[in-house]
Amino acid sequence: MDSDNELGQLLIDFCSQNEIHQHIKENTRESSILDLVFTKPKNLIEKYNISAPFSTSDHNMISFILNARKLAIHQSLRKNPINNNLKLQYRFISKELKKNIESYNEEKISQTINKGGNAIHKFIRQKFKLNNEIPNLISEDNKIHINIKDKCKLLANTFSKYFQLKEFDKNFTPRQTTRERLEDIEFDILTVENILENLPNKNSNSPDDIPYILLKSCSKILSPTITEIFRIILDNRTIPEIWRQSYIIPIFKKGEINDPVNYRPISVTCTLCRVFERIISTQIINFLNKTKFFSDEQFGFLQYRSTTTNLLSMLNDFYKSLEKRENIDVIYIDFAKAFDSVPIELLLLKIKACGINGKLYDFIENFLTKRSFKVKIEKEFSESIQTKSGVQQGSVLGPLLFLIFINDLPNYLPSDVKIKIYADDVKLYTYHQNDNKRDILKESLILLSKWAKINGLEIAENKCSVLYVGKNNSQEEYHISENLIPKLQTVRDLGILIDSKLSFSDHINIIIKRAYLSIYRLFKVIRTRKLEQYINIYKTYIRPQLEYASEVWNPMKKANCERLEKIQKYFTKIAFKKSGFIKIKYEERLKICNIEKLDIRRQINDLCMIQKILYQNTHLKPENFFAFAKKAKRKPLLLQSQRYNSKSRNNFFIRNVTNWNKLPNEIMSIMHKKPFRKYIKKWISDNGNIFP
Repeated sequence: MDSDNELGQLLIDFCSQNEIHQHIKENTRESSILDLVFTKPKNLIEKYNISAPFSTSDHNMISFILNARKLAIHQSLRKNPINNNLKLQYRFISKELKKNIESYNEEKISQTINKGGNAIHKFIRQKFKLNNEIPNLISEDNKIHINIKDKCKLLANTFSKYFQLKEFDKNFTPRQTTRERLEDIEFDILTVENILENLPNKNSNSPDDIPYILLKSCSKILSPTITEIFRIILDNRTIPEIWRQSYIIPIFKKGEINDPVNYRPISVTCTLCRVFERIISTQIINFLNKTKFFSDEQFGFLQYRSTTTNLLSMLNDFYKSLEKRENIDVIYIDFAKAFDSVPIELLLLKIKACGINGKLYDFIENFLTKRSFKVKIEKEFSESIQTKSGVQQGSVLGPLLFLIFINDLPNYLPSDVKIKIYADDVKLYTYHQNDNKRDILKESLILLSKWAKINGLEIAENKCSVLYVGKNNSQEEYHISENLIPKLQTVRDLGILIDSKLSFSDHINIIIKRAYLSIYRLFKVIRTRKLEQYINIYKTYIRPQLEYASEVWNPMKKANCERLEKIQKYFTKIAFKKSGFIKIKYEERLKICNIEKLDIRRQINDLCMIQKILYQNTHLKPENFFAFAKKAKRKPLLLQSQRYNSKSRNNFFIRNVTNWNKLPNEIMSIMHKKPFRKYIKKWISDNGNIFP
């Protein structure tokens, strides 16, 4: 099925809207897939097999096992009828039970939806069975582990291999980045109370058995005592033994769901320890920002930095190069178990080098060493296992410590090679005209491999990839440790599918498919006649899927805009029908629901991002991306239009200048995002959508 073909797109949309799954992935006639098997639900067939053609046919034969046990039971019952009175009683009881269950579920759903936010996401995870239930696991010796306790043990043994002592260059000395020192921090009651008040409203299963809800409910009473405890802990330069322990929740990544290697260990640390971590983490970040420690190429886990700004700055480089008729080679690097593999001894050296000393350094050293974990599945635990490396994924301090560890990477690479980092996601790229500029990228790969070896990290060569951008790109081959890096036509980069043509068609196709699937499932499990509840769920769960990082991929093609808008049309149409409304036009439905068209929302998102950049609410420097108009005293934030061609017209920093300049000065002058968004919406409502 081809999404570029109109009939093919209709079939794909139909399957997406109705949760119909197509199973056949191999060729069934020569080099084509002409024979398809559709099922609903997906697990209606167990497995299929493609064999040689039957008789004179030139199509391969497809056989599969049909899961129809319930049908077989009913057929058996018809052949051997039971007592008719019992049958009538069964039908009556079944009908009453179904009615009562539906009534209860409707009330329960109504209560959950009215809570909004996280309650809706939790409800959806339960209904869609997205609660990360661990299936039967298969160990290396092909033994199947069914018992939960056995699964805990198997995963614990798997994870323990990640947390081993790592070899690194013991002669390596991190460069001192500042003469300033941070040796101690202050704890105040108001800060502690504020953190306690903002804890999640739930019971937590942490090693110290202190529930969040207790700390949250008693924040005012407990904050003075907790503040004093924190002061004593830091002054004594040690931590409670219980704080060294963590529970690990295995989270499936991708690949075979039965393979324990495909699970990520997410740590649940002690509740009070997390509060302590949050306080020191904030003060360490403030200190490191003051000393200008963090690389401009790092976009992860820091205020004013995000996946969106990472991608926008990279794509701006791409579009500028394409304007000059240059090609771009992008290499995506994957470090194997990066967070879990960090050598603690080397990390501590880097922490000292960035100016953290004294009591604070001693606490971090104690926090990182002599740690242990237990794998937790449901109510079962594995035995306790010691860790000898790594920073805890899931802890508050862990991400910051990893940023400190990886921060010196850009300094090892030639300045002619661009690097963008989001935590441990690294990409290198360079521009060229099929010349020897690509040799610098090859040199960078050698230097990157050396950096990884010095720092005790391993590059997962089989997970690295290269993307070639540019019409006449000769696609030079690249290697890591003599292993060829595979080339891809489309790469998932921080949740966005980027293709070699920068069309984002693949990304738009996948988010449309997922949105239809989510809508189908929602209407299947939600029984209510209240329109506001449907709209609340849509705004919380469906619409964010269609708008994540939309500044990056906002489509120029009218056809793609219409396909995206069609999703909102479809949802509101069904929601109104289920709520008992007669046929109402789409524009009227939007007014009743108080929501905007998706293309208008994407344009508002674009303008909000410009506002954030211009008012330095991102770490992107405005002068590097925009040119300010001269002689614009009445509108000091008026932007100068930039030259572009067909290859760069979709560049965020080009396509939005005209729309930004249309805004009245009183809206341009608003410095904060929330009122800015509010007034743009009102301005569009009063003037109509004046954006093209």
